[in-house]
Amino acid sequence: MGIIKNIQGLEKLLKIRLTDKQRKVFLKKERYLLWGGSSAAGKSFLLSFISLYYALKFEGSVSLIGRKFQSSLAKTTQISFENLVKKLPKDYVIRHDKTFGYFEFKNNSRVYFVGLSDSHESLEKLRGIEAIFIGVDEAQDFDSNKEFLFLTTRLRQKIEGASPKLLLTTNPNRQKWIIDKWISGRKKKDFAFVRALPKDNKQNLPRNYLRDQKRVLPELQYKILILGSWEDAQVEDCLFKKEEIEEARKREDFKKGRTAYGIDTGLRNITAISKKSGNKITLPIVLRDSSIDEFMEKIEEEIKDKNIPIYIDAIGEGAGVAVVLEREKYNVKRVVQNERALDDSKYFNKRAENYDRLNLMLNELILPNDQELINQMLNCKKDVSREGKIKIESKAELHNKKQSPDKLDAVVLVCVGEGREEEEFFEVGTVKAYELDNGKRINLINYQSNIHRMVNQKRIGRLEVVYDPEKISENDLQRLKYQGFIRQNWRERRAEFFEYIRKYEMTGKTDWRENLKFKF
Repeated sequence: MGIIKNIQGLEKLLKIRLTDKQRKVFLKKERYLLWGGSSAAGKSFLLSFISLYYALKFEGSVSLIGRKFQSSLAKTTQISFENLVKKLPKDYVIRHDKTFGYFEFKNNSRVYFVGLSDSHESLEKLRGIEAIFIGVDEAQDFDSNKEFLFLTTRLRQKIEGASPKLLLTTNPNRQKWIIDKWISGRKKKDFAFVRALPKDNKQNLPRNYLRDQKRVLPELQYKILILGSWEDAQVEDCLFKKEEIEEARKREDFKKGRTAYGIDTGLRNITAISKKSGNKITLPIVLRDSSIDEFMEKIEEEIKDKNIPIYIDAIGEGAGVAVVLEREKYNVKRVVQNERALDDSKYFNKRAENYDRLNLMLNELILPNDQELINQMLNCKKDVSREGKIKIESKAELHNKKQSPDKLDAVVLVCVGEGREEEEFFEVGTVKAYELDNGKRINLINYQSNIHRMVNQKRIGRLEVVYDPEKISENDLQRLKYQGFIRQNWRERRAEFFEYIRKYEMTGKTDWRENLKFKF
């Protein structure tokens, strides 16, 4: 039997009162609901309240609350749910199973909390669950409707008097699958959008919250996050504006200046080479599935003067290309896009910083009439990290979407790299790596996660890693430890680290860990 009879019974039990907009969700007859459309509209609270309502009203019911990653869910909606549960009489909850992620109540109802994209196994575990209510927090985090379609197959528990519901919460966004189903205006059977704004949730917000947000937030973000503007959201996360790209493509006022090249080796086995002469950008070479010999042949044809700087992403495949060019005495400038930004307070990493710098340069540049490059710029999304820093979609994320901004990356490298100080590119944090020849340093190499693989494959020879223990960051220490340059007991030897600058040498033999040498 049910522990409560209706919504009012749960409100009285928890000593809270729903807003009119939150109550409206219970009156909707549609099966698939989208709630929100702004920040601070009470999304996490509503998911928690509804799942608790189903659990207490319908004996033996199963509810499910999901988010893209379990770690994010545990810090947001699950906390809201636990805060509501604490207000219940102690005998209402008989079990909180942290291993399988569910709460069980005395009427045999359960509420599960799951990460929907943590792994393939995450969804597989749900195949045996039949639910009466499913809530999805921050639906804009999903790039396709794959998870949504799967969850519709789990919404099939039959309980007399209960209407199955699947409720998604979101802020305004550009996700096409969300817009098509709920926002576009084309009415779909069993789909409904309940638009809720912070003004509808005033009773639960700090005093003067809306006024403070208007003063603090940029105008565009205010329109999206506070006023719930879906129209503005369609352009908000695009880094490059279409009109500015078009102006740069049509610009004719050429300005003389130095020449430089940028090289990006993409995820689709595409190597794009950009050229910047003055303020004019061209893409003279684009290679697909080419060998290193074919690549060098094209380089020799294009770059006659080896003193011209060549900016190259020195992570992954680009590192090997950089080594080959350096051995041929080309003027290689290594760029590490995933290291810390110069303006660390504003940007998530150097890649985000470099992309934004190119964006600021658009009003002076002449871009090539290359539709693939233009499409890559228009599809370039920016976001804000949890720390409030600007970030750009990573290559791994783009690879999952079968996209790769190879031409755009090449343009970013040549535009942002050109004219900057050399030392900005050569040092990653406080760690340096030198290639050795008979004990002499012959090349300064960017320290990176796959550097031991490069040694094993004999793309580089013996290696010496140098760092200053008084300046090295915790992340860099962990990275060195992971690769074997620091033994597992480095914490106990901390005093020694502060006394010396460590120098490690690594041989090019296959079993590099056993052949690792170190000295003080």
